[in-house]
This record gives sequence, C-alpha cells and structure tokens, in this order.
Amino acid sequence: MGKAFIRIALGRCMGRNVTTTTLHAASSRTGSLRTTVPMWIINHFNLSAGDDVDWRFHVQDGKMVVVMEPVEGLVDDSKSGE
Repeated sequence: MGKAFIRIALGRCMGRNVTTTTLHAASSRTGSLRTTVPMWIINHFNLSAGDDVDWRFHVQDGKMVVVMEPVEGLVDDSKSGE
C-alpha cells in the first residue's frame, strides 16, 4: 500500500479526489478538533474503525502537506480478501 498524500491548500488535493471535510470539536474540555476520513482514503487503505494511522506534516512551496499512512502491522490485511 502506498501513502496518501494530501495537499491542504485552497481545497486542492493531490489524492484521487478533491475532498472537503468539516472540523468538529472532539471534546468540550479541550481545543482538539476531529474530522471525517474521506471514503476514498478508507477504501484505498482498507481501513475500519479502530485502525491506527500516522499523520506527518511538512511545508512544501509555502503550503502545508499532510501525509497519512496506516501504522504497519496494525491494519488488518485479512479484510482485503487477498
């Protein structure tokens, strides 16, 4: 499986689809926010609730780039039917 590379900049995306999601408060006690992982990313990595993913961020050409990748050994490969 490859990494999902998503460029967050004016709604443009380097993935297969352009996807906009909405941020919501994760808890009333913290400033954390949560969002929905787009279905095309879930399908690409065969993810399901409870799977762990790594998020890495870096600046490229003045824009924030987000790299999301399932944590090796924690995603259930048996779900793919391969």
